[in-house]
Amino acid sequence: MPGWLMVLALLGMATLVHAQGGNTQRADWMDAAPTSTGLKVGEKIPAFRGTDQNGQERDFQSIKGPKGAVIVFSRSADWCPYCKTQLIEMEQYIDDFKKQGLGVVAMTYDSTEIVADFAKRHNITYPLLGDSDFNIIRAFGVLNTSVPEDHTWYGVPYPGTFIVDQDGVVRSKYFEDNYRDRYSAPTILLREFGSVAGTREMTSKTPHLEMKYYSTKDVVRPNLHFTLVAVFQLPPKMHVYSPEVEGYIPIDFALDASPNFKILPAAYPKSKVLFLEAIDEKVPVYEGKFRITQDVILAGSRELQALLAGSKQIKITGKLRYQACDDKICYLPQTLPMEWTLALEPLDTERVPEELRRK
Repeated sequence: MPGWLMVLALLGMATLVHAQGGNTQRADWMDAAPTSTGLKVGEKIPAFRGTDQNGQERDFQSIKGPKGAVIVFSRSADWCPYCKTQLIEMEQYIDDFKKQGLGVVAMTYDSTEIVADFAKRHNITYPLLGDSDFNIIRAFGVLNTSVPEDHTWYGVPYPGTFIVDQDGVVRSKYFEDNYRDRYSAPTILLREFGSVAGTREMTSKTPHLEMKYYSTKDVVRPNLHFTLVAVFQLPPKMHVYSPEVEGYIPIDFALDASPNFKILPAAYPKSKVLFLEAIDEKVPVYEGKFRITQDVILAGSRELQALLAGSKQIKITGKLRYQACDDKICYLPQTLPMEWTLALEPLDTERVPEELRRK
């Protein structure tokens, strides 16, 4: 087994014993609390000041863009592979956030020396703050207090992301149920702005509709939360039925189950009520152009070992089922196959030099 894969296996099967000050690491130390963690939507962030990887003092005014900021809390840029992978990914989408008027900052409980070493290795250009006294983490309400105070991990935040406006008011937040899982940057961009960086797009056409579908990420990693997107265009006077319809066949975007990923509920747009004069009935439908999204969370490193050691690809398949009607006729139900082939990369497991590590 390759060395890096052995590291991933050990991470995935990590024993729940972590000696530090006589304490034993418990699984619930790292449990997330997504709905109750930190500031609520509509609340204003506290004033904060910290030192970034370049030794510069930073506050909200120096970080925000014309429309606000993306504020990421991550556990460690040293020993947490999920955190490091997320921080590296954010760098790839800095320009996309800037186009939306947002600055980006990330914070961990590490020392400035640790975040500086990490940022240098990975060419991180956005501000990365080491909040080693946990003042900012506490102020935002994301301190994980289930970790004992004498443990080396004490001070880590619950990992998550806040989107704040130019006045520092929280407009949305992204926290996961599992501390290993991370929302990908393009999924956040898609949810917030309907935009996503260019990825490979597939097209299926029938006489009733055109479907263009893609993934927000062509390269994925264990525990990544990303989005599959399908955009539909129907001809004039054509419609399909939305999921809440009764007595008709609704459009159904369905993925095939796999142990390699978790399928979250698909998100359908709001439907339009159409009056069918011929039968004096009102039905919920989609017309023209609309979009369906499907969020997916990849399995962890242990579950994906075979793929990481072999083809380094993951395939996701599914089917689109629908029945289309125009103002004169309802056509036979149709089923279209869907397939995404995504490149799979391992997590970042490189640590800082021993002398920099938190003791």
